[in-house]
Amino acid sequence: TSAFSFEINEISNAVDLTNEYYTKSIFDTDATTVASHTQVPNFQDSLVLNESNTYPGFRVKLSDAFGGKIFSTGNLVSEADFKAAHFGLKIASQSTSQQLLGVNSGLSRIVCFYTDTEGSAQTLEYTINSSSFTNPQYIHDASTGTVDDYINDSDLDDLIFIQGNDGIKTKASFPTINQLADKYVINKAELQLEVQNISDEITYPLVPQLITTYYDTDNILDITADAQIGNIQSDISSFLEGTLDNYSYNVNITKQLKDIISGDVSNEIFLDTYLNLSYPNRVVVNGTSAVTNPLKLKLTLTEK
Repeated sequence: TSAFSFEINEISNAVDLTNEYYTKSIFDTDATTVASHTQVPNFQDSLVLNESNTYPGFRVKLSDAFGGKIFSTGNLVSEADFKAAHFGLKIASQSTSQQLLGVNSGLSRIVCFYTDTEGSAQTLEYTINSSSFTNPQYIHDASTGTVDDYINDSDLDDLIFIQGNDGIKTKASFPTINQLADKYVINKAELQLEVQNISDEITYPLVPQLITTYYDTDNILDITADAQIGNIQSDISSFLEGTLDNYSYNVNITKQLKDIISGDVSNEIFLDTYLNLSYPNRVVVNGTSAVTNPLKLKLTLTEK
């Protein structure tokens, strides 16, 4: 396990909870860094939370100036007092290696250690809980990867790239699907995708599940009705001894395709990862012009 480095700065403006914030939203911070920290995760470590031990965590000393600011603001006894006086913290990775650090915000907290007027050691804790505003941000640099050529050339479609953590999505359109409407009823529609990047799945774990999204009439990206159905039919499966052809996704788009034909939605969908903001997994699948095992739209039809 390599060392992980990150930097903490205090947000300089209040967050307006009536606004909508996205993973690419920018938050201004004070120029002075509250903390810079580098550490190899200690998996034998633990911390006490609510009088019980829990799994390892980072203990990061914040600057004395930040601690002094807490007490100089007034008697910040409650978490509400603290949130009213401090706009928040931005924690940003400074690591250049291929690392991700998952943080359980529900178990995170700021602890102030101080000595009271009687000389006794005291602590003051502010927990980050469900009432706290959190906003993940991701920056992807594709300039040195194979995918960069495909981003800049829409005619390249032998490969399709899909990535979690607000990474690359792939758009699929069906400009001629309405030609079926006069002759057939669609009973079932599936996208069949064959995984191409089998060789590096240990270093880059494959996406466990794919879903489809679309822009609704309010231009908001939403999950398709097919993906909202209880059992999403796009689990990755392996068979036939794990060769390239052994990995595939079958993504159900039946309801969405019917809505496209009826004109209720646009004829575009996006292939995305399930729980996109929670997992960094990525996958490369064969596109429509792949020489072998290209992307297929499988339709089960009934003639009218």
